[in-house]
Amino acid sequence: MRHSPLLSQVLLILIVSVSRGQTINAAKSYFDRGLTSYSKGDLTKAIDDFSVAITFYPGYAAAYYNRGNAKRARNDLDGAIGDYTSAIEINPRFFEAYANRGAARLVQGNIDGAVVDCSKAISIKPRVAEPYNTRGLARHSVGDLSGAVADFSRATEMDRRYAVAYFNRGSVRHDQGDFDEAIADFTIAIKLNPRFALAYANRGLTKLLQGKGEESKRDLDRCLELDQSLRELIGERIQKIKRALGNAR
Repeated sequence: MRHSPLLSQVLLILIVSVSRGQTINAAKSYFDRGLTSYSKGDLTKAIDDFSVAITFYPGYAAAYYNRGNAKRARNDLDGAIGDYTSAIEINPRFFEAYANRGAARLVQGNIDGAVVDCSKAISIKPRVAEPYNTRGLARHSVGDLSGAVADFSRATEMDRRYAVAYFNRGSVRHDQGDFDEAIADFTIAIKLNPRFALAYANRGLTKLLQGKGEESKRDLDRCLELDQSLRELIGERIQKIKRALGNAR
């Protein structure tokens, strides 16, 4: 039986449509399995599943993004950045991909790239705290202390319970010599997270610089109760402060 040209075209369209639907469903299935593997800590399986999802559907921005997260968790920063970039090429307003690429670039030491990515993320969603915090870390690393304080302050405005941002702002204020404000920030960080060992450490060391020996000791003892691995580092900092105070006399 011969079909008319029009009927043949209709059949062809139906076949293509079904094939595309099956492909997308397969991609979604592997994507979901990748998320499950990632949540269980099986990063290799997660990466494999996201890769298969991408094979079925090359325009799957979320699969690139999540594969980038899995690679970043394995310290494959180049691979993560490549995947975040692919996600952004597919979806130029992919906030999370810009934010995470900025964080990965910061770890790599690409400060300019980190600042650019975080600034783009902020332009897309200006009321999310994390990109301000990451950009603040980048600015602090190159000595832009006022810019860092401004970013950490914005992070705390966006999320009043963001203990890390208060801690980071306190650390910069310490570097600026603004010890009272630094201690105030470390105190807020501790109230928000009573097991924040580094916040106790920095508050204790700042108090030592102020000559508050007993208060300093309480904070440093509490820090070591929470995290013994900081003992050597704290000992080095105490000796450095004591030498600096001795030279100042």
